[in-house]
Amino acid sequence: MNTPTDWETARPDFFAPRDLRAPLGPPVFATGTGRCGTHFMAALFEKDPQYDARHADNIYAAGDAFYQYCRFHGLPVDLGGLFWSRRCFMDQAAQNQKYYFESNAIIFLNLLDLQREFDAVVLSIVRSPVGVVPSSQAQGVYKRGHCYQNPAQPIGFQYNSLLPNHFFANPVPGKDEYEWWRQLTNTGKVAWRWNHVNAAILDQLAQIPVHKQRIVPIEAFDYDAYLELSEVMPLGPVSRQTFDAIRAERPGKTGNLRPIKSPEEWQRQERSEFIAITSATAAKLGYDVERELFEIENGH
Repeated sequence: MNTPTDWETARPDFFAPRDLRAPLGPPVFATGTGRCGTHFMAALFEKDPQYDARHADNIYAAGDAFYQYCRFHGLPVDLGGLFWSRRCFMDQAAQNQKYYFESNAIIFLNLLDLQREFDAVVLSIVRSPVGVVPSSQAQGVYKRGHCYQNPAQPIGFQYNSLLPNHFFANPVPGKDEYEWWRQLTNTGKVAWRWNHVNAAILDQLAQIPVHKQRIVPIEAFDYDAYLELSEVMPLGPVSRQTFDAIRAERPGKTGNLRPIKSPEEWQRQERSEFIAITSATAAKLGYDVERELFEIENGH
């Protein structure tokens, strides 16, 4: 895989118009909230000789995030650029006699679009909000504030964003919901994002054939669960030793670089908002957030 620096240099020419090869078969798109295992899945399928695997870091985050922003706010933009970019990646994979695999948290609102366009297999990578929310907070999600004068219109670009994709990929609700959202703690806002992403993915999965999808709870994703993916997609597979080595490396983990505020440090209002916002969707995915919080608070 190219490093981000090399890729940014090569990207404009890579997406130039040209004749493309037919793909070997349907691509696979894996998505989730972020901080849920997308780096791990990309690293895993990089080791599978059947796949040309990419993570969002090596695609074009600003472009993908723009399409997410438009879909969230109902802006009727053409999706030709999004589809062409993936055809280019599939062309590269076909050149190497491989299938295309993408692990990308910035396509969650375009999952159905991509599945229908390419007859793709889709993987929803899920992780408990008890893990995702503190990790997302450590990355600074929603901590810079917003200047939003007219919530009846989609929020405009915020110039305090470090990168364009940081703004476009983190939705801010408008209309009547904004005032409620604005008054939430940061924990509540990030919990709202977790809930929104997973609820949106579940809505799209309901419209995708069952043999073209799989929900992957990352906490329970061991080697046997990996092998079960062969029910919806081709697998090499990688060896158990390789799988365990990648899992031990924890690709994408940043907790050692950014301090993470544990849920046991949350104030009462943070805890209350978190439970109220995430519980219903979490239960659909097999998580009991109140039980998880109780176990953390009591040292289990």
